[in-house]
Amino acid sequence: MDTLAFTAVALVALASTAVGARLLLVARRTRGFPEFVLGLALAAITGIGFPIVLLTELREVIGPVLTFAADFVGSFVVTIGFAGFYVFTWRVFRPDSRSAAAFTVLGAGAALVATAATVWLAYGIESSEQKFSIVRGWEILLFTSAAAGFLWSAIEALRYHAMLRRRLALGLADGVVTNRILLWGLTGASAGAALVILTLLRLADVNYMSAPVALFTAASCGFLASLFLYLAFLPPAAYLRWIERGVPSPPSGDLESSISR
Repeated sequence: MDTLAFTAVALVALASTAVGARLLLVARRTRGFPEFVLGLALAAITGIGFPIVLLTELREVIGPVLTFAADFVGSFVVTIGFAGFYVFTWRVFRPDSRSAAAFTVLGAGAALVATAATVWLAYGIESSEQKFSIVRGWEILLFTSAAAGFLWSAIEALRYHAMLRRRLALGLADGVVTNRILLWGLTGASAGAALVILTLLRLADVNYMSAPVALFTAASCGFLASLFLYLAFLPPAAYLRWIERGVPSPPSGDLESSISR
């Protein structure tokens, strides 16, 4: 089970880091904000933050001060990535909505506060069981706020996909872009589902780091998220030909372009 979970985490890390780097390169060329914030979010979570957090496993080598620094910096970089999903969803799908802007500030702020509290309370505690108990409430807040960001992005993407499908039937939308928005929605749904499951396990006082059900569900959702993300942004030519077969491809609008670059 540990091997399965590690494989899933590795797949998510590779897929999101590759996609994040590609989007940042696109943003450098186009100066597009959606590409930049999404690329930064993906790169921050798996390309920068997660590897730094892993340094905490070398406590005996690097000492307590550097262990705390790695936990603090890595955790905050990951949480900034979570916040990026809120910002991306707001600016792409509801840029003129005050309620969406408020939800972004609330969700991202809750994640950042929960991360700060979690790292601070766990400082200096050697026992993993004691640490697990002390940070319980703050981790629940962190998982909940992160899950809300992914699921909000999924809902908005799937809603927009339904609208594009109606246009597609009339030959007024691009088939590849329509599929990419669907895949992005499924990516957010998979990642959000994993975090919802972790939140429920935390509420039940189940150690998600060792429970088989947690490892299996996280691995399954992680595998699906990496697959959908890869197909959305780095699709093989054969997959694109399959999507394009028999579907008209007129020029797409600004929003579709932002998602598909």
